[in-house]
Amino acid sequence: MQHTSANNAQLIDPPYHILGQMIHSIDVVEAWGLNYHLSCALKCISLSGSKNFEEIDTETNLNEALWYLDRFLRLYIEQTAEHNIVTPHTIEVLDISIDWGLDCDLTMAVMHLFHSTKDRTIYHINAAKRFILYKLERLGAPWTPSS
Repeated sequence: MQHTSANNAQLIDPPYHILGQMIHSIDVVEAWGLNYHLSCALKCISLSGSKNFEEIDTETNLNEALWYLDRFLRLYIEQTAEHNIVTPHTIEVLDISIDWGLDCDLTMAVMHLFHSTKDRTIYHINAAKRFILYKLERLGAPWTPSS
């Protein structure tokens, strides 16, 4: 099979129609200029809001989101605030929340990820973590940090 861009897109495009989402996480990542760690956390949150796909493990996804945020914080503290790229934002947090079926806690986590691209402090990353932890507590699955 010859590899083409069209073939690659068919292989890697996630099934957003299965999740019932119109806003793709990659579109949010590009609109907000998120770095790798924040992008991965956002992707995990996007999967956690879906109620249309029974195989999605919300607890695992939220723990993974926290892992990425912790790793980002370690890098942020060790290096500089250059991990954030400020770009014009064209996708609204509320639209994402509705499209992804997020509850209040996960909506607040996404809101803080959004604000982390504007405010170069770790406050918003820590706030996003807190809201994910609240969600995990409500699920009865407290997070155990990785070493």
